[in-house]
Amino acid sequence: MFKTYFGKLKAASTLRNSFFILLFLLPILITLTLFFGEDNDEFSQMGNASYSGDKIHDRCDAGTRPGESGAFNGESTGEGIKYNVRMPLNYDSTIAHPLLMVYSPAKSNRAKTEKMTGLTLKATTAGFIVAYAEHSDGGTAAMALAFMAGTKHIPDAIAPSAAGIDYQDLRDRKCPKPIPVMIMHSANDHLFPKYGVQSSGWWAACNKCEPIPEKIKNGCMAYSGCANGIKTWYCEGDKLHAQWPGINDTLVDFFVSVGR
Repeated sequence: MFKTYFGKLKAASTLRNSFFILLFLLPILITLTLFFGEDNDEFSQMGNASYSGDKIHDRCDAGTRPGESGAFNGESTGEGIKYNVRMPLNYDSTIAHPLLMVYSPAKSNRAKTEKMTGLTLKATTAGFIVAYAEHSDGGTAAMALAFMAGTKHIPDAIAPSAAGIDYQDLRDRKCPKPIPVMIMHSANDHLFPKYGVQSSGWWAACNKCEPIPEKIKNGCMAYSGCANGIKTWYCEGDKLHAQWPGINDTLVDFFVSVGR
């Protein structure tokens, strides 16, 4: 009898302890879910764009491109692909804005990528609309969009980081029309070692540049003599493969300088 009683008491105590542990862990799990959820905008710091005359390239008729400022999460394409959008705080729907697409790296998502890159404030202040999309190996995707056959919309400029594309992948590819390229790759990338050097050389050849780049003031290497003055840069860092290079000023300034 006593054995049965104490057995029930022990079971009740274990159940009660489990209940308290669950109560303790639940807020943590909820916090982690909110913190790392794909639609989290905790780290979305947007800026006011400068709409001075020399920075306005095209205008839209009033009412033809309606939109609001701020952060929008969980937007979806017709194929069901999710993305988050960040707009300048003072967004003007009568002015055409360039779109900066940011593809997520492996084991990441839209919210994590926004936090990791820290691009939102700098890019929206420069007048960009920023879209964070899902992907694995986003650097490779960003580069491949510019030369893969069948791409619906060829980007006006690309700046892939830690892309898994080397010369062997590119040598039999047909060059696209000259396009501004800023390759970011680390000397300490042990997953894709020296891929950035190889791919930037291929892009330089496609853009009809001189074969030897020269160092410029921002620390990057720039190829000269490119067709139509197209900018072709190689920016080498020293971080590990999974780390963002952290040269956002250089990156956004590059896009602005090539006409956005």
